[in-house]
Amino acid sequence: MQLRRTAAVRPRRPQQRRKALTSWLPRVAEALTSDLARFAAFAIFVFLVALTGGGSRSDIQSLVVLRPATVVLSVWALFFLTSSQARTVRGPLLTVVALMLLSLLQLLPLPPAIWTGLPNRELVADLDRLLGMENVFRPLSLDPDRTWNTLFALFVPLAAICFTAIQAPRYQRLVIPTLVAVGLLSAAVGVLQAIGLADHFYAITHDRYPVGLFANKNHQSVLLSGTMLGGTWLAANADPRRHSPSMVLGSTFALILLLFPLLILTGSRAGLALSAPTLAVCCWMLLQAPATKALLRRAGERKSMFVGGAAAVLAAPLIFVAATLLLSSRETALSRLFAVDAADDLRWSFLPISISMARDFFPLGSGFGSFERVFMMYETADILSLRYANQAHNDVVQVVLEGGLPAIAIVLAALAWGVRSLWRMWRDGDAERRLAALFLGSSIALWLAASVVDYPLRTPLAAMVFATLTAHLSFLSTGHRSARAMPGEHDAQDQAS
Repeated sequence: MQLRRTAAVRPRRPQQRRKALTSWLPRVAEALTSDLARFAAFAIFVFLVALTGGGSRSDIQSLVVLRPATVVLSVWALFFLTSSQARTVRGPLLTVVALMLLSLLQLLPLPPAIWTGLPNRELVADLDRLLGMENVFRPLSLDPDRTWNTLFALFVPLAAICFTAIQAPRYQRLVIPTLVAVGLLSAAVGVLQAIGLADHFYAITHDRYPVGLFANKNHQSVLLSGTMLGGTWLAANADPRRHSPSMVLGSTFALILLLFPLLILTGSRAGLALSAPTLAVCCWMLLQAPATKALLRRAGERKSMFVGGAAAVLAAPLIFVAATLLLSSRETALSRLFAVDAADDLRWSFLPISISMARDFFPLGSGFGSFERVFMMYETADILSLRYANQAHNDVVQVVLEGGLPAIAIVLAALAWGVRSLWRMWRDGDAERRLAALFLGSSIALWLAASVVDYPLRTPLAAMVFATLTAHLSFLSTGHRSARAMPGEHDAQDQAS
């Protein structure tokens, strides 16, 4: 009898296991596709890029982790992206996709008859004839490996845009705070580097400066300025009924007083120049903040004293720090304004050559990522040194050189979209949407202005921040759920939860 019972029970165990498994699968699938899981994936992606993508070189060891992970996360985000969500980020999404397609076109092998007819290919064609390689099919790019690198690098902004689009309204409000957290993390690392308690993340870097999560001091300074803008915007949207106005303004002042001296210590002249309009926009946003208006109402007839006191609290420490650094013997951005740095100012001697290169390869360009190889063809004896030009230090010229007329068309279309979106938000929006337009426009312009004298957007970290900002602008400017995406609003979904 015992044997019969055992035989009768055994067939049921696989069925029970299958039932248990099938009962767990919907729960797991629901957890992985929930609003919280999408935001968690976005946060993981952001901090992964922050910790591994602070350099622009293609031989950084951390890219071995970043590139595959970014491709996987991009596919994951695209899987959940609906058509309506894609429309909310249509502008930046089409821009990145167009750049990726252009990169692929530059990698397609071309027949020798077509390739030799491209602008400024005579030298390579002559070498082919000498080596008996006239019938070799070549891609348009003169450095295909770097063009492949550019293609995979574009997965970072692609993932940032898609992750921003798939966030639920209540988590959409956490997108900008997440970027501010990255900026504060980079600032904290910079402070530790300044006092000698932390090493730099990359082997080739500005090792005498607190560069934070970056390899380049100029890129760190732009991120610090953007963090000041982001923190001030969040404070300007804080509801005085839920948050103490004095605490809101006090924390904003503390943020600026912490980041501005660190920005000076980075030794970036471009960062120092951009800090002036950044501080002006921060002051304007604070004047429009509900917290400031609430304190002014409380001050009554003492409004002028309150405004003057707040201005003194903000200005006095900044003036003190600037004066101290100006009079100190330490090499800072202030002292470097009046000194010539041969290493950094070598870029200005490269600029005429870069412009000549862009003109010679127009209208189809030399291929994304090919600047370093092409520059060796133009390098003259009077500028030969132990240093080399890995980038043009002017992305306007480099985009024209590497991408030609197609890249110019893509960039101009993206700029036109951005200006139109900001104008629509400013013209049709209320005070909160105008404040958002001011913040997003200033933040995006900050990175674009820095790109005129450097190449910050060629680092994965800066590309991620920039793409997220443009995606958030697109999300707000479309008008779909835009009111619920503001930091101070509370939608029905939040109330229900």
